[in-house]
Amino acid sequence: VALAKDYGIPTESVIISMSIETLLITLVAGIIAFGGLVLGNLETLQSFGLDQYFHNSSFKFVLPFIAILAALTLMSSRVRNWLKTRRNYLQPRVILRAGLLYALYFIPIGFLLQTILFTLWNAHSPPWYELTWGFVVAWVVGFVVPGASGGIGVREAVFVALFGAQLGGGLAVGLSILLRIITIIGDILTFAVASWLASENRKSRSST
Repeated sequence: VALAKDYGIPTESVIISMSIETLLITLVAGIIAFGGLVLGNLETLQSFGLDQYFHNSSFKFVLPFIAILAALTLMSSRVRNWLKTRRNYLQPRVILRAGLLYALYFIPIGFLLQTILFTLWNAHSPPWYELTWGFVVAWVVGFVVPGASGGIGVREAVFVALFGAQLGGGLAVGLSILLRIITIIGDILTFAVASWLASENRKSRSST
């Protein structure tokens, strides 16, 4: 919000955009994680004790309940009017494009993990798509658990629980820690490059 003010962007626009971003990236990650859990490796559900929820009849009513609640909310004239005046934020093409970009962020993670396993440890790796959905499951859990900045600790614990049996406990721990270090380095490099570009942009604006 503070950065947006420097560029004259309204606070409401920033808050709505950030909210949509958070919901969208969580939705995309949730779809990948759910698909992997259900279609990729049902044994993982059992290892977490989650299979009971899929066999529990009450679980079948969760999504319909959410859909009904959303429909009732949209029936409110106040909500509809508010959405109409801000429909530019919800253009389907923009949402779809952003969702695809988020998917492109998550999917290559499996290839990265395979490369690390083979290059550093010459270890047998699960298929890249299993590593992808496993990381995404860990990412989602780390994202939604309160009090864990960046999901630190939580993401690694879930990843080890998912792949400890396949890779071995030590290798799974080492891989999860190394991936955390790589993402931190990537964040730092991205921040440095973006800060430099922003500085250059301010210099060019002040000179003109």
